Amino acid sequence: MSKFGVKITPSRFEELFYELSGHEPFPWQKRLFFDWLCPQQPKKSRWPRTIVIPTACGKTSLIDLSLLALAAGADCARLRTVFIVDRRVVVDETFDHAMRLKERLEKAMTRYSRSPLRDVARTLADLGGEGKPLVIARLRGGIVHDEDWASSPLQPAVILSTVDQAGSRLLFRSYGVGGPRSWPISAGLLGRDSLLIVDEAHCSNAFCETVTAIEELWQKLAACDVGKPLQVVKMSATLLGEKELTLDAEDKSNEEIRMRTDTPKITELLHIDTGEETWSDARRELINGILNKVYEYLEEMEDGVIGVVVNRVADARAVFEALKLEEDKKLLLIGKARGWERDRLLEEWLPRIKAGSTERPSPPVVVVSTQCIEVGANIDFDALVTEIA
Repeated sequence: MSKFGVKITPSRFEELFYELSGHEPFPWQKRLFFDWLCPQQPKKSRWPRTIVIPTACGKTSLIDLSLLALAAGADCARLRTVFIVDRRVVVDETFDHAMRLKERLEKAMTRYSRSPLRDVARTLADLGGEGKPLVIARLRGGIVHDEDWASSPLQPAVILSTVDQAGSRLLFRSYGVGGPRSWPISAGLLGRDSLLIVDEAHCSNAFCETVTAIEELWQKLAACDVGKPLQVVKMSATLLGEKELTLDAEDKSNEEIRMRTDTPKITELLHIDTGEETWSDARRELINGILNKVYEYLEEMEDGVIGVVVNRVADARAVFEALKLEEDKKLLLIGKARGWERDRLLEEWLPRIKAGSTERPSPPVVVVSTQCIEVGANIDFDALVTEIA
């Protein structure tokens, strides 16, 4: 830990983490901070290369931990934290999380603030030199990009991005923004003094291999070092191979984690016999089977959210159109929806369907989707009818 950073003791860490995230830290989050990011021996400070944590156990908090490590002056800390996931809906959810962090830090900097985050916010603002503790950017298709994060190489920033956006910029091809003269700026800022957290890394193997090659080549070919080198962290709930950080016995005995990971989920396998029928007839039988099961749940449940996940966009549309429900009782979420339309729908629906929502829909509502929601989307289903992928 640098002598120029904010001193963070275990008790103060819990206080700062709660003020920043709104949640008590899990054991694995404390272990990551003190055993890896800010250990007793500063030269051993580093990020794990692979983090394998189950869904709903706080993986997004790596952004919070990265900011605290930067404020603490950790050797492994980076000015830019780039959270990458190959799903637009998850990029948007993580962007909302990052904006809440920014608002809390800015509020902590006000003149009469007594927030425990005050020293953290001021330290981050001093690093940037422009009085802003944090800049947030969202890089994905279908929106106008705010390039304020690229105006200064010293400004602490959190960048939420899809694989395509981050990858194109690292390879000097920032499509959708500027021209060839601006490409090296994005490549340089993402390629140096940046922490790249690749969420659901098992879905982005090609990107991880490319970034690792960039990381190695940059160190070998650069004429001189400018800033700290790029760091890459692969994160997933199902990553195969080496797991540098994962849940241990203390985590598994944590009441909140046990509730999220060990609650029984009763599963029924339904085989729909399509016989010797044509492809279109077989798909029709599948859709009818799904609809029948949905209607069963609608009969049994007084409130809640029923999810339907199928493999093809056409099937999702067919199920949605065939559902005999009023328009405000069913939602279609597919990757090919127009960006502005999907944003409007999510703004309207998320208060009712997101995890932790206190607004339980009564009677139940049905969300029909493809796998665009299966990777990390923070949606809570009380019942799920899913086609085998």
